[in-house]
Amino acid sequence: MNLKYQTALILSTVNFIFANSELSTVNFEVSDGKIIPNFKYPIYWKDDLFSTIGYLNYIDMKSKDIDYGKTSSSSEEQQIYINILSKKYKFDNYSFSIGANANLIKFKNSEFGFINYLKNITVIDNRVDIDVTQFGFSANFSKNINNWLFFRISGDIYPSSNINFEQTTTSLIDNKKAIYSGSASANTSYSALFELTAKTDLPVFFGLEAGYNFFALEYKFIDANFNLQDFNGEIETTHILFKTIINYKIFGEMNPSIGIGRRNIKNRDLLENSFETINEKIWRIGAEKRF
Repeated sequence: MNLKYQTALILSTVNFIFANSELSTVNFEVSDGKIIPNFKYPIYWKDDLFSTIGYLNYIDMKSKDIDYGKTSSSSEEQQIYINILSKKYKFDNYSFSIGANANLIKFKNSEFGFINYLKNITVIDNRVDIDVTQFGFSANFSKNINNWLFFRISGDIYPSSNINFEQTTTSLIDNKKAIYSGSASANTSYSALFELTAKTDLPVFFGLEAGYNFFALEYKFIDANFNLQDFNGEIETTHILFKTIINYKIFGEMNPSIGIGRRNIKNRDLLENSFETINEKIWRIGAEKRF
């Protein structure tokens, strides 16, 4: 069981879901067997002042073969994103906004598996609860070129994050049990998102989305030998998505869309000078306020 990457893998995709706080979206994203429903809705207090609320919830269940054994796991994540307040500046064919954000994440993971190493069988039940609180800033820049080509650059920066971590690991063969709870902080994390949309005379428009996310963190975990270990790592995530947007309004001002792309996640362990890479296909279907 590669327990040290559990937190890192969850936090690696957090910022992409809500990177653009100005536009309404309702999406279902599918990647690596997970279905992630999420929505984001801005509330305009004035033409130039708005707040945004976003939410996602997903449950993931899987089993996998590991060295000398097999594991099955279930995980659930809830995330609430709040753009507390943003100020928007409008000009002839472009706009700019800046604001303050809060990100609240709750994650539960349960993992059960066995390891048969040198004829010694170990059966381990591992449960992890993680609460993450982030406060930071966001900025969005958008431009309209001749009323047919639209591009937008948006980004978030979180100077620090607070992580509350609780882990219970039990060996069912020899009745060993270890419990660890504590808190940790992450250094500056940030994300950037680039979006390009082209209007056409056809019933559909075409879009491109590319993003980058960086997250650095430190925490402790209990390994499979019941030792408390340190993890000091960095997580880099990139993704690219090609979208088709239907030229038809639903829910008032939103356009249906469908997209396909890829996401690459690289987890670096700075203490062991090692890394783990995950490359996965992503599908997205939903609706968004684009123009």
